[in-house]
Amino acid sequence: MKRSSLFYSLLVGLVIFAVGAFFIARLYSHPSALARKIAEANSVVVTNQDDGFGISIAGDDAKMIVQAVRTSNKTFVKYAAAPFLRFDFYKGTNLLASVETCGRFFAVGKAGYLDHTGTLDALMNEYLQRRRERDSKGSVLPTNNVVVFTNSP
Repeated sequence: MKRSSLFYSLLVGLVIFAVGAFFIARLYSHPSALARKIAEANSVVVTNQDDGFGISIAGDDAKMIVQAVRTSNKTFVKYAAAPFLRFDFYKGTNLLASVETCGRFFAVGKAGYLDHTGTLDALMNEYLQRRRERDSKGSVLPTNNVVVFTNSP
């Protein structure tokens, strides 16, 4: 009688441990479906639909953005910010996926993720700097792997 009671106690404990581990793993999960879609991206186009301004990023800089999105962690914190930038991930001319971001935060479906590398924040700051340059000069020259473009009405 005591052995069966001990067996069932261990079994219940093991089940509780497994369920807890599953939920903890989901808590710190990465956007895996998105990560698979964008794994082969060789360029990223960053735009803000409201102002018709965007930058195109290729090469190692694009791979750095892909890596930042792939390694982001799920967050359950609710953010009261509207999406600011849209990232379109391309392989050649084929659109692989799009993600709307606000700083280091982005959403995939109903799940929110945070970039802990600082890459998405840095990219937002780069975007804002180039937009300010465009607004003050009327045009911006591209540098390195970044191509700046504007949509003229």
